[in-house]
Amino acid sequence: MKYLVGARGSKLSMAQTNWVISELKKTNSNSEYEIKPITTKGDTDTRPLFTIEQKGIFEKEIDKAVAEKEVDFAVHSLKDVPSKLADNLVIASIPKREKVNDVFISSDGFSLDKIKAGSVIGTSSLRRAVQISRKRSDVIVKPIRGNIETRIKKTSEENYDAIVLAQAGI
Repeated sequence: MKYLVGARGSKLSMAQTNWVISELKKTNSNSEYEIKPITTKGDTDTRPLFTIEQKGIFEKEIDKAVAEKEVDFAVHSLKDVPSKLADNLVIASIPKREKVNDVFISSDGFSLDKIKAGSVIGTSSLRRAVQISRKRSDVIVKPIRGNIETRIKKTSEENYDAIVLAQAGI
């Protein structure tokens, strides 16, 4: 049997989806899987995440494809899934959680404790922004968007001295 799997087109999403497929193949070696990349509002809206007053910006279009049977199932990061699903959708599986730590990546190799005052630190998470500001009120915390590679590149090519992101995403 062949399954069509809905997922975002980012490298991280593709890696997660391919991992899920490899796990499924361990028990269903005769099944085939094809990934259908789906662009979501979260992929196209460049505003800081914590300013977008809408739930499901990284999954709504994918879930619609599942509900309308355009794909057989989808792979999401659980953090992107709203707490209340549509009645015609179900979370069928939740794999073991990856590492929960955040990582600090700086252009000069300094840690958060050692980075110079006035440094610009990017994060897409309001929680991380608050934590950084409380620990280091002398740095500037700015929203940052983009996939993992884009964010890391911004520490050397744009006006970010460092970024903070989830270790699981690396």
